[in-house]
Amino acid sequence: MNYEELILGRQPILNKEGFTCGYELLFRNPGESSAVISDNTSATARVLVNIIQNFGLEKLLGGKDGFININENIIMQDILDVLPPETLVFEIIENTVVSKPLIERIKYYKEKGYRFALDDLFFSDEYMLMFASLLPLADYIKVDFSLTSDNDIRYRTRELKKFPAKLLAEKVETQEDYQNALEAGFELFQGYYFARPNIISKSAIEPSKISILKLLNLLGSDSSLDKIETEFKLQPEFSLKLLKLLNSSSFFIRSEVRSIRHAISLLGRQQLQKWLIIMLYASKNKDNRRSPLLETVLLRARAMELLAARVYGESSGTSGDAYFTGLISMLDVIFGISPSELINSLNIEGTIQDAIERREGKLGDLLRLIETSDDCSASINAKLLENLRLTINDISAIKYSSFEWVAEQQIIHGC
Repeated sequence: MNYEELILGRQPILNKEGFTCGYELLFRNPGESSAVISDNTSATARVLVNIIQNFGLEKLLGGKDGFININENIIMQDILDVLPPETLVFEIIENTVVSKPLIERIKYYKEKGYRFALDDLFFSDEYMLMFASLLPLADYIKVDFSLTSDNDIRYRTRELKKFPAKLLAEKVETQEDYQNALEAGFELFQGYYFARPNIISKSAIEPSKISILKLLNLLGSDSSLDKIETEFKLQPEFSLKLLKLLNSSSFFIRSEVRSIRHAISLLGRQQLQKWLIIMLYASKNKDNRRSPLLETVLLRARAMELLAARVYGESSGTSGDAYFTGLISMLDVIFGISPSELINSLNIEGTIQDAIERREGKLGDLLRLIETSDDCSASINAKLLENLRLTINDISAIKYSSFEWVAEQQIIHGC
């Protein structure tokens, strides 16, 4: 199975009694002890996905609060809506661009029970002016002790006490820092004096693949549109691909698609399932070249669809199931596990399951025929051809039509 190493830093936040009341969750790259972040939005999105899908909030936090950095890009999108307000505190980082729309968005989230902290506050006129409008909205104010003089701590923290936020001293590195913070009236403390971040790693399937599998499960179990939309929101880049797909020239849609919910409704559940599986195969390819695996599975799926229509008729309803069977029949190649293990992780209709696991039933016959179609003289194929009232020429014509169809699919070039 394709794994990636997932790394998080977790640094405790203590109260005056010395008890841990929360943890800051920090982005880490493999092999690095400190954060090296070129894209705050991307880093935050990865942390959010990893803590929810791979680590699990309960195991990671043990019922305590989790503090995580965000900026204006994360706040202005719909990502926070899918996260539990009772568990996470969102730290607005110091280079966030404060605007009127941002303030209104924070007020909106506050009304829904979400909590915010101002991160890395230091007593410069520029900082205080920039974040003045957010001070009354903050649940926590984190003062950076590495950038704050003793005089500022003693005198200027008085300005902060008129706000309802709890004061949290961060980057507390010495006994003296801790004593100054206590005397100034800070309630919470974080820094190397107490504990360095504990690095937690875990091997797991790539978050995007986990998300696709979860979406396939939701679609297969006829889950609500709300649940499907929520899962999409955990993968911003993945959602963008769906919007681009529907806004491309491949779809004759008169109005521009602007939301994931709208896109799901327009595409439909069956087409969405097919697209998701194609995305899994496409992700196997590590560069921008056309994926041979993707082409192979599309050829198989299309040939299955044409075969079903030829044998059982266009109106039988078998063609769609045949196409879907062809698509998922090679998913075990992506994950390096047995078909039965894969089937058990997905909500797949029984006849399709029988076809993939045991090559049984109508769909199983079609799948066996396609898999061995390069050797039409084989005894198994001769028997199948006879039973299905097909000829070698029929198979050749269907395969040729499939090649033509795959060549026309622009999605191959876009995955």
